[in-house]
Amino acid sequence: MIMSTYTLGACTLFTRFACAASGLAQTPVTDRQNTKSLEAAVAFAQSLAQWEFIMIGGSLPLLVGTSHYRPEKLWVRLFYLLFLPAWLCLGVSIYGGIRAQEAYLAYLLLPTTTIDGATRALNEHIGKQISWLWVGLGCFGVWLLVYLFWWVSTKKLGQERSPS
Repeated sequence: MIMSTYTLGACTLFTRFACAASGLAQTPVTDRQNTKSLEAAVAFAQSLAQWEFIMIGGSLPLLVGTSHYRPEKLWVRLFYLLFLPAWLCLGVSIYGGIRAQEAYLAYLLLPTTTIDGATRALNEHIGKQISWLWVGLGCFGVWLLVYLFWWVSTKKLGQERSPS
């Protein structure tokens, strides 16, 4: 009996939301709604860029820090070179976010920029930003898998550190 009450309630809510959504789809979109969408897209691009800066900054201590074990074998250390393309890809991704913000500012400040042009430019730049982010994350992921494999398979992790 309780289960059927929940099922009936869920069906009722679903029907109401489905009808409301179909009604919203038929209402015309105003310029104000388009502007809010552009603002949300630019905020998303800015948020991604902030995460990318954090990833770049967070990976730097792995190269210059001494709080982790440095692999003794050259083939494992060579995988640290994956940081270079990862940083490059994140830098290109950050540039895509900057370009998205420029497209939004052009829409706001230049009278010749249309909402359609701004939307196309935002979609293009944010799409590139996300693509380059995934490539950069892939480079970091490959490095992490190799480091994890090395860490698990190594019997002795580094030498005893002498107190300074």
